[in-house]
Amino acid sequence: MDEIALAAGLRRQTLYLHYKDKSEILTDLIADWIPRAKAFMATLPGPKPSLKQLHKWIEEVTRFVAKERAPLSIILEVRRTSSAHMRALETLTGELLAGLGVIIHHFVTQPRASARQPCGPARYCCCGR
Repeated sequence: MDEIALAAGLRRQTLYLHYKDKSEILTDLIADWIPRAKAFMATLPGPKPSLKQLHKWIEEVTRFVAKERAPLSIILEVRRTSSAHMRALETLTGELLAGLGVIIHHFVTQPRASARQPCGPARYCCCGR
């Protein structure tokens, strides 16, 4: 919490007035970020985009990531360093795939079969397993 307060330019006590721990901060960060990211993911041209359309969309992804660098870097760092927040990160992954699923139905999230190897970091995958 000390590092977060310092980075935000706040005193630790001020931070504790709003959040009891890092988990609450991450939960709020993800809750705030999901609608923007999901709306952006839904801009993928579909259902069968051309190579030109995909290229343009990838350029837009690059701009979106640059604009959203702070929340995205925090989310990625938490993913890399801690398994304590997996539920929030799984929710994020599911929501992003759902955003893609608006255009390309193959990305509609489906629970993974427990006996199978997961495709990605969350309990949802994009291949329908």
